[in-house]
Amino acid sequence: MLVPQVPKVHFRHIGRSARLRHKGQATVEFALIFPLAIAFTVFILLAGAVIYDQITLSEIARLSARTAIVSDDPVDAARNIASQLDPSVQIQTTVDNDTGLVTVQLRRTRQLPILFIQRVLPNVEIRASVTMMREPPLQIGG
Repeated sequence: MLVPQVPKVHFRHIGRSARLRHKGQATVEFALIFPLAIAFTVFILLAGAVIYDQITLSEIARLSARTAIVSDDPVDAARNIASQLDPSVQIQTTVDNDTGLVTVQLRRTRQLPILFIQRVLPNVEIRASVTMMREPPLQIGG
């Protein structure tokens, strides 16, 4: 019975080819994932900056309202404190004399610092509002 001749296969060459294919596959995967990872990182940093601005503006509104409720002129007091803490903030103060409530509303527009994001989302408007009850004037020695 005749046994067919099987050609000799050099496994060393097959291994090298498979390694090269895997290297190419890893390069393609990296090329696909890397821009997404960078975009995600930039998004997280920008979101953190906007959240930081929101917290800062809320604190400025609280301080302005606190100053306004103990002042004789709440509108000017709130405006002075807010402009000292952040000159770019727009402020609106409402005083209801019937209920004694003082409402301070702040608004600030922030430009995002990255050029390609400015085209999609040019400005982010951040708002904060605080309402507090006016305190009666302090009577000394009465």
